[in-house]
Amino acid sequence: MKNALLKVLVFFFALNYFSAQIFSWKNPNIKSDSIQKDSIIAQKITKDLFQKDTLDFVKIQQHRVVEEAVKVKTDRSKILGDLNSKGSIIRGITFGNNQGSSVQSTMDMQISGKLSKDVSILASISDHNLPIQADGYTQTLDEFDKIYIQLNIKNNSILRAGHIDLLDENTYFGRFQRRSMGLQYETLFGKENPTKINVSAGVARSEFHRIRFQGIEGNQGPYRLTGKNGETFITIISGSEQVYIDGVLMKRGENLDYIINYNTGEVTFTSFRPIYRQNFITISYNYTNRNYSRFLVTGGIQHQRERFKTGFNWFVETDNKNAPLSLNLSKEDEKILAEAGNNPDLMFAPSGKETEYDVNKILYKKVISGSSFYYEFSSNSEDILYEVAFTYFGQNQGDYRLKQTTNNGRVFEYVGLHMGDYSALRKLPSPQRSQVFSANAEYELEEGKVGADFSLSNYDINLFSSIDNNENTGYAGRIFGAKSFKKNNWIGTPSFEFQRISSRFHILDRINDVEFSRDFNLNQEFKQKTQNRLIINFQNHWKNRTFLNYRMNYLDEKDFYTGIKNDLDFGWNKNNILTEAKVSYLDTKSTLQDTEFLRGNAQAE
Repeated sequence: MKNALLKVLVFFFALNYFSAQIFSWKNPNIKSDSIQKDSIIAQKITKDLFQKDTLDFVKIQQHRVVEEAVKVKTDRSKILGDLNSKGSIIRGITFGNNQGSSVQSTMDMQISGKLSKDVSILASISDHNLPIQADGYTQTLDEFDKIYIQLNIKNNSILRAGHIDLLDENTYFGRFQRRSMGLQYETLFGKENPTKINVSAGVARSEFHRIRFQGIEGNQGPYRLTGKNGETFITIISGSEQVYIDGVLMKRGENLDYIINYNTGEVTFTSFRPIYRQNFITISYNYTNRNYSRFLVTGGIQHQRERFKTGFNWFVETDNKNAPLSLNLSKEDEKILAEAGNNPDLMFAPSGKETEYDVNKILYKKVISGSSFYYEFSSNSEDILYEVAFTYFGQNQGDYRLKQTTNNGRVFEYVGLHMGDYSALRKLPSPQRSQVFSANAEYELEEGKVGADFSLSNYDINLFSSIDNNENTGYAGRIFGAKSFKKNNWIGTPSFEFQRISSRFHILDRINDVEFSRDFNLNQEFKQKTQNRLIINFQNHWKNRTFLNYRMNYLDEKDFYTGIKNDLDFGWNKNNILTEAKVSYLDTKSTLQDTEFLRGNAQAE
């Protein structure tokens, strides 16, 4: 019995909790017990039990069982099926002898593969600013740089979720590019006569804006980007910018054309792209707008037959006036907006706010002058003090001027009515709504085509007010056609196009070439004046790469501007040398000035 008791103790000490194995061995120094062989309990105790494959074990001297490099490999297909995943996490530390240390972290993860026979997935999550301090985590999906999930269903439908880049190039007047956080669904019906439907809905992450300015000789930057209402400190959505110099798209990179600081909204051009005063720079971008919650709904239907295709698209972008984000509007502020209508010049409120004395703040006292008052800098704790914000209105458009700059901020002084550059007012951002509905149709002729585009817009710049709502609706339309003729080795294609844009139409994005304003000597593409445009084009081509093209552009802005632009392009090929030349002549008449402009160039290769 002594041997049997020892056998039981050895059994319990041989229980391996980590590998979940139960095994026993015989001590060669102890004689065998005949009673043990006849015991049913003893037979079960001495039986070797293994959870792992016994081929991963070897037996050596004295019958000891040894586990040799056992690796438990989980079958990947049992968990992920046909999915493939990959990614990386990068962490770095920056420190120096004259700065504190900082930690940076980047995460990228991609997943692709099939969820079932008819459904496949493509997903990507990236975050280039992961918090890695204790208890740090990304709280919401908005804090990710990008989260994107795409489901392909039966080869004819696509469902996207996360950060979605929306782009519409199916319409002429309703083009747009936006980024939203939401859902998008696309599906295709039919094979011979396909119909495509796409719908998206989400929260707009940003607001679109475009600026155009002339370069400063020898100044590579930084050039600061501003908001639509003149905001000077904005955050640009990464990767949303498009930078053009004289109509040529630039590339981002330290060894390319420009670099951009998305946090400060500053663009700097590299030494590989010198800036001259004759350069015209156009930059379009999306920037964060934290004034109101903004919702975005877009969609479209396109149908195509053998020679005919048509489509209808919609775009709805609306601010929720009852859900401001970083704003704190008072009842007085809402009343000012309600009475302002569509006039931005009336959307200002007094900025003076009574506060307690603080040695670290720039404070002012109120000085009564007749029936009005003005603010004067004060550091006297006995005065009734105000914290005042000043807005720049332009030279001699305000009542204050900048006096000095201190460690605590800038100090302004009152100089008289309309004798300064600043006013003690603050801009009240108004909730807005943009709606654009577009329809298009095109019919293919024998060696030609005809078509039409029509868009209707409803743009309300102040949802707090119903004043001037009759000015919110505008329209735009065009008709076009082309026909080709052939004879021997010659092909001639005459074409025409007529456009009309009403003064109240709201353009979501650029509809013409980047250099359109410069080509017609305009300050901007569309200045809310009714615009008529006629284009007549005649192209001639020969099989030996010789060509001769003429284009006439007539542009009229009602009671303000008339311009005629003639373009002649020609080239000929002789002895394998191709010579090309372009000549352009512009004649404009406007209420400001009349101009004529002639330019041309030639090249051979």
